[in-house]
Amino acid sequence: MRLSIFNSSLLRLLIFLSVLVLSSAALELYCRSASRFQSTYFFLIRHFADSDPTNAVFGDSHVVWISHIPGFSFYGTAGEQPSEFKRLVEYLYASTPPKKIILQADPQWFGQYHVGREEFITADNFLSRKIPLMLTSGYYLKSLKSSIVSDVKNTAAKYIASARADDDPEKKWAALSSKPGFNWTWLTESERLTLTNLRVGAQNPRDNFESDPAAKDFESAISFLMARGATLCLFRTPVTSTYLNAAERIENSNYAAFDRYIHKIAQVHNIKYIDFRSLPYEFTDEKFLNADHLSIEHSRQTWPLVANACF
Repeated sequence: MRLSIFNSSLLRLLIFLSVLVLSSAALELYCRSASRFQSTYFFLIRHFADSDPTNAVFGDSHVVWISHIPGFSFYGTAGEQPSEFKRLVEYLYASTPPKKIILQADPQWFGQYHVGREEFITADNFLSRKIPLMLTSGYYLKSLKSSIVSDVKNTAAKYIASARADDDPEKKWAALSSKPGFNWTWLTESERLTLTNLRVGAQNPRDNFESDPAAKDFESAISFLMARGATLCLFRTPVTSTYLNAAERIENSNYAAFDRYIHKIAQVHNIKYIDFRSLPYEFTDEKFLNADHLSIEHSRQTWPLVANACF
């Protein structure tokens, strides 16, 4: 009788465990294959876990995830903040030592437009290194629970949303930017100036940014990479000449303060700093999509030059 009860209990336990394993496997397969989990942020979570970070480029939408340097992985998310950058390098290099690392060194790391921005790169959203299943990511779990995942807006949409939607130059840019062959010169000089001024104002580093938590995170991430043995290079990504002029003219500009800050960082850590203007490349307006983003074609041409200048 006791043996029968024992066998019955064991059978129920085995059935429960089998259902649990099969359910987990089904959910894992669903997370990996369903179209709702193929948008940008889901891809990035998998990219962080599956790619080789030994040689890498870090930054925001100027970097994204498409590699333009052979042998390098690219890690950039639109609107990325220093706290996210710090978490990412600590995750990627917990067990893998870094070698050649290029870090975007732009003023928008501390820009006004980060105030109140929700962070995507969090410890909960990473896949577990010990059990690299989609179900270990909080971002996937939240999406499963709600059963509703909105497509992630692309960089262009974020750019449009950051400014006034009723401005004609923005409407024109939104209408034209997705067309094949689009470049910045499809807009008039006046329209480009209007949009550039909005962009420069949004990216202006915050007052006293050097002493706020974002700067501490940025510097901590750099120190972490150096301590792990990285050969680090800082790179100021391309912007138009109109952008550079506007950055000097705007009221309460902190762009010059950022230049001093980033040069000091390079000096303190003995890191090479490359300004895009020193590259053997002419960054004319027709090579841009907006005031500070190159087209994919010209990004592809620029990044190998960066690697050569860095290393």
